[in-house]
Amino acid sequence: GGDAGHRLHNSSFQSLCRELQEAGIEVFDPLETMRDREQLTGKHQFLAGDTHWRPGAMQHVAETLTRFLIEHGHADRDESSPTWAHETTTVTNRGDLVNMLRLPRVGSVFADETVSLHRVLATDRREWKPDTAAEVLLLGDSYSNIYSAASMGWGSSAGLAEQLAWHLNRPLDRIARNADGAHATRRQLARELAAGR
Repeated sequence: GGDAGHRLHNSSFQSLCRELQEAGIEVFDPLETMRDREQLTGKHQFLAGDTHWRPGAMQHVAETLTRFLIEHGHADRDESSPTWAHETTTVTNRGDLVNMLRLPRVGSVFADETVSLHRVLATDRREWKPDTAAEVLLLGDSYSNIYSAASMGWGSSAGLAEQLAWHLNRPLDRIARNADGAHATRRQLARELAAGR
C-alpha cells in the first residue's frame, strides 16, 4: 500500500497532464481525490497488506469520477428506476504483499484484514456484467479489478466498473487486465475493435 498524502506520481506526470489538456483531453486524477479523502477522514486509503486501495477509497473515486463525467458531458445518469441492487458484504484477506514477500511465518507480520464491500447485482441477484453495447468503456488494471475478480481474494461484483455503473444507473463496458500495464489493456481494446466488437 501507500499513503495518498504523499505524491506517488511519476516525475513526468504533470507534464503529461499538461500536454493532454493542451490537446483538449480532460484528465481526472484519482490520487488527488484519495489524498483529499484521507485528509478529511484521517484514514489510510490503501489496504494494509495489499498494494491496492481500500473499498471506501475506490467507492469515493467512483462517485467523484461519475460527477466528473456528468459535469464534462461525457455521460448522463439514467434517472429511471435503479437497474441494479446494492448488497453489503464483508471479505477477509491478507493481501498480495504476503504472496510477493514469500514470508515463512506470515501471521507474525501481516494480520487478516476485513473490509466492507457494496456489491452491485442485477435485479435477479446475478453479479454485474459488462455490456459491450454500453456508451461508457472503462479501461483498467488490477485497481479496477480488485473487488471484481474473485480470484484476487477481495470479493466480486464490487469493483470500480460496477460502482460507476451503479452511480450512472447505466450499462458499462470494461476491459481490465491485472498484469502487463496499461499497454496490454490498450492492445486488447485494439484487438476488440479490429474484430468489430
